[in-house]
Amino acid sequence: LLGNRPRGTLYAVYSFLMKYMGVRFWTPREEAVPKLDRIAMPEARICYAPPVAVRIVYARMLLENPDFAAKSRLFGPNYTASPEWGGDRINLIGPWHTFDRFLPAAEYLKSNPEYFSLRDGQRVGGQFKGQLCLTDARLREKFLNLVREQLRQNPDAKIISASQNDNDNFCQCAACRKLDAAGRSHAASLLDSVNFIAGHVEQEFPGAEVQTFAYQYSRKPPEGIQPRKNVSILLCAIEADASKKLTDPQSPENTAFVNDLKAWQKTGAKLAFWYYAVNFNQFLLPHPNYESVKSDITWLAGLSPSMLLVECDAANLNPIDDLLVMKCWIAAQLMWDPSLDAEKLEEEFL
Repeated sequence: LLGNRPRGTLYAVYSFLMKYMGVRFWTPREEAVPKLDRIAMPEARICYAPPVAVRIVYARMLLENPDFAAKSRLFGPNYTASPEWGGDRINLIGPWHTFDRFLPAAEYLKSNPEYFSLRDGQRVGGQFKGQLCLTDARLREKFLNLVREQLRQNPDAKIISASQNDNDNFCQCAACRKLDAAGRSHAASLLDSVNFIAGHVEQEFPGAEVQTFAYQYSRKPPEGIQPRKNVSILLCAIEADASKKLTDPQSPENTAFVNDLKAWQKTGAKLAFWYYAVNFNQFLLPHPNYESVKSDITWLAGLSPSMLLVECDAANLNPIDDLLVMKCWIAAQLMWDPSLDAEKLEEEFL
């Protein structure tokens, strides 16, 4: 049993235990280890690579239990790099919503108001209040220098996130409006700026990837601007109707998301997906997404994205969610192998 990197060998061992010995790792505390007189051995050599490179179930029970994340064959920036669990993780600088990390409004808004989004005649910034003015030349140079600095400090970094803050207050200055109007999307000014950063990053850090969001106002791809080869687009399905499958033609919200996904594919973008399996309005309320979770994760994983993140319990907000443990377990199995029968997985877990 062996694999690419120590973590890959660990996955080979756990895959063998699960497939041929019937072992199950349900939660950090519950496992099933059957007593067997005979072990069914594979009849031929088996080679396997999961279609999703970075597999993240964003839930507290996984983030706080790296051994369980390894047993679940999950791999991402939020999990451990300790030697006893493979000594391997992907170094992602951010992780996400990084505008205010790189250029915090608390530090720069008074001294450099031109760096921040113009809304109703005022410059606003901050994680939940504003964005950056991405057409401002000095802002771009400042952002680029900060990105370079981070990459120099983290030479093993594979991805750096240059992504919008968690609010809808995109810049309405004349230059941003003009660029967005030409691209028929507010993603135009965002992608143009990220391409600028990525172009310079590629020269000094040819192995690094610049990741940005297609999220809320930036979800629709712009016309006339294609992502550079070292840019990845993290497409977020937060507006989706969770009670229906993403591919359900009867859902206008989900059809709109799928149309945007297909439009991004046409640009040749390196795509990653952020999928929501939680009800942010009320964590304890039963959330009617039992069927859609199985279908959607199967479908998204089958598209072979560079990353698939399934947000299950808002991690640091609330450790409880409707059928949380089952959703986490099924999500992990499908991200590893989307050809599995999701209905059978649910039946087995229950």
